[in-house]
Amino acid sequence: MEDKQKAGAYIRVENEDSMDAQKDAIERFAKNKGIDLLDFYIDNTSETVSLDNREGYLKLNEDIVSGKINTVITTSFEKFTGDHREKQGLMHNFAEKGVEIYIASTGEHMNPSDPITREQRLLAEAMRDMEETRAEQVRDRKKNNEKMH
Repeated sequence: MEDKQKAGAYIRVENEDSMDAQKDAIERFAKNKGIDLLDFYIDNTSETVSLDNREGYLKLNEDIVSGKINTVITTSFEKFTGDHREKQGLMHNFAEKGVEIYIASTGEHMNPSDPITREQRLLAEAMRDMEETRAEQVRDRKKNNEKMH
């Protein structure tokens, strides 16, 4: 990794209010950390669209490959994708390119090139996905029980 962090901000929004809030949070975070924020990569979508079909992400990836960006700041890792397989691919892609990730909302820093961090992150994501699935199943059962009564 080069000494100087050159960051790109990844934002995925459903409405303009969300975009402004994410931009503000990322700009404050970058300023507080002394990170150069070079560009914003924005995907406007409320739909579940794979990373390969999002213009903002594709441009971010181009700039990573070219060396313009070596750090990504987002407000939530979920902004990239909620799909576990895509998360694994994304982490692998960032690890190969030496890209560091910051989550502005929590201050979390990830270096996917670190195998321990990558494995821990993937395990944590898998566990979170399982918890979300269980919670959804409980909500569905409650709804079904309410309908029956």
